Amino acid sequence: IGTIYSDMGNNPMALQYFHKALKLGEILNDRSRQAFAFHEIGIIVLDYEKDEEKALDYFFKSLQLREEINEKIAIPGSLISIAEIYKNQKKYEESILFLNRALEISQEIGEKKRISKTFLEMGSVYYELKDYQQAIEYFKKAKEINEFIDYKMGVALSLNKIALVHEKINQPKKAVFNTKKAFEISNKIGDLKGIEMSTNILYRNHKKLNQITNALKMYELNVLIKDSIINQDNLQSVISQQYQYEYEKKSLADSIRHQDEIIIHQAEVKAEQEESKRQRVILYGVIVLLGLIVSFSVYLYSRFRLIRRQRNLINEQKKTVDKAFGELGAEKKKVESKNKQIITSINYAKKIQTAILPEEELMRKYFSEHFVLFKPKDIVGGDFYWYRSFGDIAVIACVDCTGHGVPGGFMSMMGSLLLDKIVQNKKLTSAEILDQLNSEIIRVLKQETGGEIQDGMDLSLCIIDKQKKALHFSGARNGIYVVEENEIKSYKADMLPAGGSFSKKSKEMSREFTSQTIPLKENSWVMMYSDGFPDQLGGDRMMSMGNVKFEEILQKVVTLKKDKNEFLMNEFNSWKGPFPQVDDLLIIGLRV
Repeated sequence: IGTIYSDMGNNPMALQYFHKALKLGEILNDRSRQAFAFHEIGIIVLDYEKDEEKALDYFFKSLQLREEINEKIAIPGSLISIAEIYKNQKKYEESILFLNRALEISQEIGEKKRISKTFLEMGSVYYELKDYQQAIEYFKKAKEINEFIDYKMGVALSLNKIALVHEKINQPKKAVFNTKKAFEISNKIGDLKGIEMSTNILYRNHKKLNQITNALKMYELNVLIKDSIINQDNLQSVISQQYQYEYEKKSLADSIRHQDEIIIHQAEVKAEQEESKRQRVILYGVIVLLGLIVSFSVYLYSRFRLIRRQRNLINEQKKTVDKAFGELGAEKKKVESKNKQIITSINYAKKIQTAILPEEELMRKYFSEHFVLFKPKDIVGGDFYWYRSFGDIAVIACVDCTGHGVPGGFMSMMGSLLLDKIVQNKKLTSAEILDQLNSEIIRVLKQETGGEIQDGMDLSLCIIDKQKKALHFSGARNGIYVVEENEIKSYKADMLPAGGSFSKKSKEMSREFTSQTIPLKENSWVMMYSDGFPDQLGGDRMMSMGNVKFEEILQKVVTLKKDKNEFLMNEFNSWKGPFPQVDDLLIIGLRV
C-alpha cells in the first residue's frame, strides 16, 4: 500500500504505511521487511524533503539489516543509494568505495541490471571528477549489459550519458550520433523523461554545430515533452482527487436515499394517524378536539421553556467564548513578544559573530588584492573566516562548521577562539594547526567517549610566505583553487573533518592531516570556499550547481577590476532562481 501511494505521488500516506510496515516488521522480527521499509522511507525523504543526512541515516539502517541477514539481492540497492548521496555531497572517494562494494556483490550473484546501474553511477562520479576517459568507459560497460538483457530504457540512458561526455570534451558530432540512437529508443518505448534528456542534449549540440533548424526543432520538442512530464506527474494527483470525488458523491447519494426513506416512513405513519383520527372523530369528536387543544397548549408551553433554556445556554457559551478569545489574544501577544525577544537576541548574536571576523584593514595591508563574500543562510551562520599575520607570514582559514543558524553560530565562535589559542606565532605548520584544532574540538565538546555531540568543522587553512612566494596548504574536507593565466587548478583536502572522535557507524576515527606546498606567481589568485555556493539547488532541473560551473565563475570573477561580490551574488541568484538558499555562503579570494 505504501508503494502504491508513493507511485501516486501521495508521500504523506506512503510514509504512514511504510512506518506501519516497519513497526510490524519489528514485532515479527522480520529484518528483510524492516530493511525494505527503511530504504523506501529514505527515498521519499531524499526526493521530497531534500534531507540528504536524514535519508543517509535510513539507507545505512537498511544496509545494516540487509548485511546482518546476508540479503545479497538487496544489499547493492542500499549501497548505490548511499553512494548517490555521497556523490551529490562531493564526497567522491566514499561514493566510489560504496559503488565498488555494490559492483562486487552484484557480479557475484549475477544481477545484470544492478551491475549496469552501478556502472552508470561510477561513470557519473568520474564525470564529476572530470576524468572523462574513465566516465565514458563505465557508461559503455553499462550500455553493453543493458543491450544484453534487452533493457531498452537503460540502453537509452547509457547512450545519453556517453553523449554528455562527448559534449563536455567538445565532440558535438559524436554527441549527436549517440543521442539520436537514445532518442529513437526512448520514442519507441514511450519514455518521456528519456526523450526530454535526449532532446535537450541534441538541442545544445546541434547549436554547437550551427545546425540551427535541427536545434530549434529539438528545443521545441524538449519544451513540449517537459510539459507532458509535468502533466503526467500531475495525473496521479488528479486520479486521487477523482477517487475522493467519487467517494463523496456516493456518500451524498446514500445520505439523500436515507433521508427519502425517513420522509416516506413518516408520511406513511402520518397517513395512518389521520385515518385513525377520522374514525375517532365520528365517535369522540369533542373529546378528541379538547385533547388536541390541551396537547397543543402543553406543546407551546414546553417549547417556550425549551427556547428560554437554549437562550440562557447561548448567553453562557457566548461569555465563555469571549473569555477564551480574550485569553487567546493575551497568549498571542506573549508569543509575539517572546518571538521579538528571540529575534533581538539572535540579531545581537550576529553583531558578536561579525565582531570576531578579521578586520578588513589588516588583510588589506598584507594582500595586494582580496575580497570576501560572506552571506549566512540565517541571521547567524556556521561559516566563518579567520586571519593572523606575523611579518611576512600570514595564516588564513576558511571554515564550514556543522549546521547553520544558531547551532552553527555557536560552533563558529568556538572555532575562532580555538584558532586564536593555537596560532600564537609562525612556527607551526598548516598540518600541525589542524591536528591541534581537531584535538581541541574533541576536548571542548567531550567527544572522546562517543557522546551525542560529534560535530566538527570542514576547513581549508593556508600559511602564506610573502617573501618566498609560497603557500602551505592543509585541508579538512575543504580544498582550495589557484587561478593563474586563465587556468584553474584544484588542490584536494584530506577527507576527514576537524573534530568528532566517532563516525556515523560509531567507529572511533584516527586521523593525520597532510600539508602541500604551492609556489605562487605574481598574478596567482588563491580561492578558498565553503560548499554553500556550489551545492546550491537551482537551474532548470533543480540540481546543485556543481564544481564545473563554480570553477567557471571563479575564473571569471578574478578578471574583474571591481564589484566582485556583486558579480558572485548575481551569478548565485541567477542559478538559485525561486528556490531558497540552502546553506551559508563563504568565498575568499587572495592575491599576494
